[in-house]
Amino acid sequence: KGDFHAAESDWNNALDATPTDWTAHHNLSLALVQQNRWDEAAGHALAAFVQHPQNPAVRWNLEFVLKGAGLHPAEVMPFVDTDPVHALARLASPAVWQWLLIAAVWLAALALALWFSFAYARRHRLKPAAWTLFALALITALAAGAGLWAYGPLADTAAVFVAEPTTLRSIPTDLDAPQKSTPLTPGLIATTDKSFLGWDRLVFPNGQTGWVRRTDIVPFWK
Repeated sequence: KGDFHAAESDWNNALDATPTDWTAHHNLSLALVQQNRWDEAAGHALAAFVQHPQNPAVRWNLEFVLKGAGLHPAEVMPFVDTDPVHALARLASPAVWQWLLIAAVWLAALALALWFSFAYARRHRLKPAAWTLFALALITALAAGAGLWAYGPLADTAAVFVAEPTTLRSIPTDLDAPQKSTPLTPGLIATTDKSFLGWDRLVFPNGQTGWVRRTDIVPFWK
C-alpha cells in the first residue's frame, strides 16, 4: 500500500516478539529507507546480515544502505570488500560458526577415541579412517575459528549499532549537569552491559562507557 510508517510499526512489533528474526530486520531496513532514515536502516540491515549473511538480498541491502547513509564501520567494511577470510565468514552466521566449532571438538574427540580403540584391538588398517575423521574435525575447527574471528564484536550477544546522532552520558538522564557527556555519531559498534528505565550503558572497544537512550541503538541479537 505504500504505507511505510505502518510497515515500520509492524516489523518493530515482530522484532519485539522475536529479536533474531532476520527477515523483520531486513524488511524494517527497507521501510526505513523509503522514509529516508538511512542511519536506522543501516543498523537493521547490519542486524539482518549478522543473523543471516548467506542471503544475497541481505548482503546487497547492507552495502546499498551503508553507501546511502555514508557510513563505513571498520568492523563491517571487510565483509563488503570481501577479503578471503571475511568471504568465508559470511557463508554462515556467528551462531552457526559456534555450533560448527562445538561439533568439530566432539568430532575430534570421537576420532581420537576410535584411533585408540583400533590401536587396542590391533585393527591397524582402520587407523587411517580415524585420522581422516580427525583431519576433518581440524579443518572444520579452523574454518569456524576464522569465521568467528572475522565477526569480532559483531558476534557478541550484547552488540549494538548506534543508529542516531546522540549523546553518551555518564549517568542515565537527560539533565546536562553535573555529568560528563560526549556526542556520538551513527555507525559506531558497541556492546551493552547494563539497562535502566529505557537507557542502556554502552561499552566501546577502547574502554569508554556511557549511557544512551535505547531508541538510539539497534541491538543485533536481543
